[in-house]
Amino acid sequence: MKRGVWLVGAVAMAAATVLAQGGGGGGGRFGGFGGGPFGGMNQTISTRDLTRYEDFLQLTPEQRDMVKTLHDGYTEQANAQNDSLREKMDKVRAEFQDTRDPSVWQGLQGTMEEARASRKKMDAAFLDDVKAVLTADQSARFPQLERLIRRDRMLPRGLMSGERVNVVELAEQAELPAEVKAQADPVLEQYQEELDRALVKRTEVTEDTMRQAGVLFRDGDMEKAEALLDKAREAAVAVRDVNTKYARQIEGMLPDDKKAAWQDAVRRASFPQIYRPTQASRALEAAAGFADLDDTQKTGIAALQASYTRDSAGVNLRLGEAQQKAEETMSVMEIMRRGRGQDDGPLGDLRRERRDLDRTTLDNLKKILRPEQVERLPSNEDRGGPGAGNRQGGGPDEGQGGGRRRGGGGQDGGRPGGQGGRRGGGGIG
Repeated sequence: MKRGVWLVGAVAMAAATVLAQGGGGGGGRFGGFGGGPFGGMNQTISTRDLTRYEDFLQLTPEQRDMVKTLHDGYTEQANAQNDSLREKMDKVRAEFQDTRDPSVWQGLQGTMEEARASRKKMDAAFLDDVKAVLTADQSARFPQLERLIRRDRMLPRGLMSGERVNVVELAEQAELPAEVKAQADPVLEQYQEELDRALVKRTEVTEDTMRQAGVLFRDGDMEKAEALLDKAREAAVAVRDVNTKYARQIEGMLPDDKKAAWQDAVRRASFPQIYRPTQASRALEAAAGFADLDDTQKTGIAALQASYTRDSAGVNLRLGEAQQKAEETMSVMEIMRRGRGQDDGPLGDLRRERRDLDRTTLDNLKKILRPEQVERLPSNEDRGGPGAGNRQGGGPDEGQGGGRRRGGGGQDGGRPGGQGGRRGGGGIG
């Protein structure tokens, strides 16, 4: 029974986070509360986001001053709640590390439900106060703003491949030609409305899952755990499918010379773990920029870069397909086995193939370079640059996480458990 309780408890406390063990670019291990559905529960509206919202509503300087005062009070309350919740979580986490008894998590259920209810009231009160300072024209835009806020908060909690894709944001980054943009704008408006409904439904499922945690802990019922996983997966797939549907619609509007770039952007957003920079890719990029290369070295590095780009693209495509299939079919037992580091099956084979490709590429690069040049290659610990903010579960030879940091908080992302600035919210509406 103890093993069953551990398995079910892991599902219950992680809620939909169980899907992350399939590799979907999501949060941490079981028992963690920093990412996934838990990460947004105690998230505040940061000053950076507030500025975006004020710009959308076209507030006057006087209105901005009033809203800032309101926001200062809201943030102070939110930070106090975050600190209290974090203390309780840390205490339970420490107890679990000492005892390895999963039942210690049970006591957090009521605490988290209370915190979630309190934060909802806090957020609603703040937004009501903001509404009170608006003109009639500004108030008419408020429903669109509320939808944007939900997207800012809910979309980054996705855990399946493709679930965190923001098609509006990708369209903005693609700098669509004027004639394509005119055609795409109404489609993107439909996307935002459909996505909002799917995100609200997914949140309802997550909260319902958390409410069932106590029963699952008590009964150790694997059948209920599987049903819980299926329900969470269904809600996650609905969000993913909305993103996929509209990404393909935008692709169909693009001229042929822009479709490949769009497809690549969608793949990278759908599979951030797979397409993150690796140690091999960073080493090749660094070596190509060395000022003391001779012509033979330049030719050799260029050829190695070309072959690595080609070979890794093929592995990544197959890895993405295998990952998505695993997410759609994985059972609770398989999730737990993967959580224990047992990386078997087609997905594990492809991950090992990619690691072998990286090792071989690094070895070949070092043969091209002189010893003093090899010393200048970035180490596995040198992971600065774009995407360096969020390591998402890769092994030591799998490079740097590609996501944005999801945590921080306070007014500017400095407090535990809150919001670290803009996290994939995308456009307005």
